[in-house]
Amino acid sequence: MHLDVEFLVLSARAWLYRDGQPFLWAFVDPFHVPLFEVRGLNEHGTPKRSSLVRAAFQVAAVPKRVSAAFSGGSEQADYRSRPSAVITGRSKDDLAVRMCATGAERSPGEDLGVLIATPDRLAFLEAPNPADPDIIERIEANIAKYTGPVYRLFYDYAGTMDSTINSKGRNFHHGGKTHTLKVREKASVPAEQVERTEIVSRKFRRLGYEDEHRNGDYLRITFTDGSHLDLLVADNPDHERIMRMAHDGVGSPSVGPPSLRQPTLAQHPWLHPGESFGRILPHYPGLFASTVSGRTTLPHTPLNPVPDYPRPREEGFGHPSDLVVNGQHVGDEWAHDPSLRGWAIADAPGQHAVLVADMLTAANGYGWLVITSHRIAVVAPPGEGALEETPRKLADPLVPGPTLHTWWEAPIGALRGIRDERHGRTLTGTPFARLHFSDGSSLLIRQ
Repeated sequence: MHLDVEFLVLSARAWLYRDGQPFLWAFVDPFHVPLFEVRGLNEHGTPKRSSLVRAAFQVAAVPKRVSAAFSGGSEQADYRSRPSAVITGRSKDDLAVRMCATGAERSPGEDLGVLIATPDRLAFLEAPNPADPDIIERIEANIAKYTGPVYRLFYDYAGTMDSTINSKGRNFHHGGKTHTLKVREKASVPAEQVERTEIVSRKFRRLGYEDEHRNGDYLRITFTDGSHLDLLVADNPDHERIMRMAHDGVGSPSVGPPSLRQPTLAQHPWLHPGESFGRILPHYPGLFASTVSGRTTLPHTPLNPVPDYPRPREEGFGHPSDLVVNGQHVGDEWAHDPSLRGWAIADAPGQHAVLVADMLTAANGYGWLVITSHRIAVVAPPGEGALEETPRKLADPLVPGPTLHTWWEAPIGALRGIRDERHGRTLTGTPFARLHFSDGSSLLIRQ
């Protein structure tokens, strides 16, 4: 199991719980690869060096560019993504800069971080890098030992190149149970120092930004001193949801964008004559939660007979965190636990939502939920041996392989409707599909 940066939402929630703060969040978002537009600071948020030092950086970068030229590749630093945050201010003492917890000795983003809002304050939290600090100290000591007086130059160059390449994202392997990381507050401002929030469009024209990364929508937080912090909204067009979250903490769940809907596929060996796929919800290595007759079970265990599937779960399948299992999450915060695939709600064990959750649970993360023009079904690939290769014409990763076993199916009339939704406390939200069945049960499943 790998930890997505969004899962820090639950870590921050634990921090709020310990700190006794209200649980109303306006927004939460990853805070990586920021771009600074502040007098006296470079684009990475560290003090600008002299012209001589900057020239030395350029000279030191020549071998990397030469290597890229001879290898037929491109210099990594020439491929920039849109910054996840843009900090604009007149000086390093402005509120927007202070919220980034930057300093002269390091760029922000060295540790995983989230920006959170409660009714009382805006806070920036970080989760320390799990790397052994002793190892890091030894590496720094060796750099200092072998570079002597120019230690600072080499250290700054390495950090600058690393930041420029935009390699701030991190995945942590924690095998087995999902753990919430410990977080620490790095900076905060009272809510009354936030003047306004709004959605703005930004354009990035400088060299290095590819076409798809030259524009972006951002949530702008303007502080009382005139500085502002822009947070990337990514490709979520639901600006109304974002503004509701920023103003009063509501807005999730919300209807997802139409782009989540898939085109029909009318040719597949599993389909009956005249039948076509309407929606395909692919396999996902995660567990379900269920609320049946008012009783919540997490993780969900099958309540009805299911096939005995011989294919074991993958090693990194993962299990929900204690925070979620113990019900300490608020609302749909469980969506940030990557080990959870969805949630079934029903009045009785025999209803459709529970039957689907039972089958998908028994399939150990290999089951597909497919909706066609005639039926809704849970299918799984053969249980023995390796996964069968998919013919070239069906090579789309969102299309199941040609050999499928039907574990459960019902006429399409059993499904009353399906709705794309965004859940969680991040600005972009996590995409889910909610299936409403004719028997009154419903199933929320991660897309």
